[in-house]
Amino acid sequence: MITKKQRLSIIYFLSRAVFLGVGYSLMFASAGKDAWLSIILGTLIGIIIVLAIKFVMKNKKDISLKEVFKKMKFWGVILEILYFLFLMFLMYECILIMQTMTTSFFLVNSPPLFVGATGAFLVIMTIKENNTTIFKVAEILAIIAVLTTLITCITLIPYGEIKAFLPALTASPKAILISSLYYTAISTGPILLALDFQDDGKHLIKTYLASSFFLLLLGLVIIAVLGPVLIQIYRFPEYMVLKRIKIMDFIEKVENIISIIWILDAFMILVTTTHNLKNLLPEKGSKIISSIILIILTIITGIVFGGNYILVLETYHLVPLILGIFIILILLPLVIYTILKHKKRRHSQL
Repeated sequence: MITKKQRLSIIYFLSRAVFLGVGYSLMFASAGKDAWLSIILGTLIGIIIVLAIKFVMKNKKDISLKEVFKKMKFWGVILEILYFLFLMFLMYECILIMQTMTTSFFLVNSPPLFVGATGAFLVIMTIKENNTTIFKVAEILAIIAVLTTLITCITLIPYGEIKAFLPALTASPKAILISSLYYTAISTGPILLALDFQDDGKHLIKTYLASSFFLLLLGLVIIAVLGPVLIQIYRFPEYMVLKRIKIMDFIEKVENIISIIWILDAFMILVTTTHNLKNLLPEKGSKIISSIILIILTIITGIVFGGNYILVLETYHLVPLILGIFIILILLPLVIYTILKHKKRRHSQL
């Protein structure tokens, strides 16, 4: 049996996994040291999207997203294709994050294709098990992720300076708004995966707010420690700030231990995405087909993007835009369909 806590653990990963390695660098490049305001504003905008997701989840009850698409007939076919493309993009992005971060900081001399293939193998082994296994793993890793973030922030606070935030509000309103939209798209886009959960979404908002709180806390620490200049220079500011951590003045290289959780984040969302893909495909042979698709994406990503830093960087700039488009094209029709269905049901009861 899948518990509520296990479902919420998955949601926690969905709202932050793509953000780490992508979100901070994009937001700092746009709003600089005022990016923390963008996280707050982006969270407020994101709540609207999460409420819409919760509305759909609550009204579809215990049926899968695939069954909802079938009930929508023609438009359901269009949405099913869009959702399939959304899953493909999310799988590709998670593979890219795992390959890029692993080969940049941990296994520097390893081919990206080898790293991606290893991750794909673990994902395939995981989805072969029942749903309970996936959610149990998420519950354990979520606790580790929260503790890791708290320990990181508490350890880095002594290295921070208030003057890093001064003078305040130097970024233009346009820059802060763009940065806010980056945050909204990156933190809420992957939560579309929750639409396929057989859950009422009761605690969706609380989990999203908790995730946003930790991302805001880490963002403030990064700005305070690195300063307004370095946050715009570093490609992975959330990793570079960890280099300041020393335990008892002689234990160094702590960043390599702490940042492993980010790869686990990407792994969990990749598992969830592949699982949703399996549910979307025809039941017969769904595990095999989803595994083949994952392997093909891994090979393409490793060959095309492996070692090409410029191409990877350009791709990252498209992430919030593409996620934002999917949010509109998938979520909006589902909300409209749910409202019309709800009104029709009420009318028939009168």
